[in-house]
Amino acid sequence: MQTRKDIAVTMGPCWQTYVSSAFGALQAAHYWEYDASLFMVLSGRGFPLIVEKKCCASSVTVYEWNEEHFRALDRIGVFSETSTTILHPPVRSVKKLQEHAKNRILRNTDVVCLN
Repeated sequence: MQTRKDIAVTMGPCWQTYVSSAFGALQAAHYWEYDASLFMVLSGRGFPLIVEKKCCASSVTVYEWNEEHFRALDRIGVFSETSTTILHPPVRSVKKLQEHAKNRILRNTDVVCLN
């Protein structure tokens, strides 16, 4: 039987919301015991600048959320999965996606969830 344990998570000291969230969650779950600056360096998310070769240098950077976030945590030895759904325009299968995610979480014994 699996049990759910809520943990108090605080955002890490960082200007990037993903890094701050991931750092805080992993630290609260006792997966990361070092400071935020080392987390940013080793995850590769400290100073990201990802520019598509064909883009004008003055345009926005390229950021593929699922790949970049998976790679960041993989660099520090943490396996992660992501589900990204664009909800505008509305997605008709959002309830099924939520149920699928819930079932994946319930099947695992060691899970940290970030919204």
